[in-house]
Amino acid sequence: HGRLQRVGSARILTKLSARPKLRQESIPTVLRTLYATARREFSGQFNVRIDKRLHRALAMEAAQAGVSLNAIISQKLAKTTRG
Repeated sequence: HGRLQRVGSARILTKLSARPKLRQESIPTVLRTLYATARREFSGQFNVRIDKRLHRALAMEAAQAGVSLNAIISQKLAKTTRG
């Protein structure tokens, strides 16, 4: 489990290190931020603003699948964060 966390953190650091603002910060600062975020309690809710055409397309996809809009978006987000 610890190895997965280190690999995940390294992957995140690799992606973030390309961002100019983060290059100015020290790695320990970024790691502290990642650790604090990982330990934080989350409600499981957040608001996202999207284009109304995307909203309609997702709602149609959910209706065709017989699931809620929330379920279809949750499934899509879960697929993109695995790996």
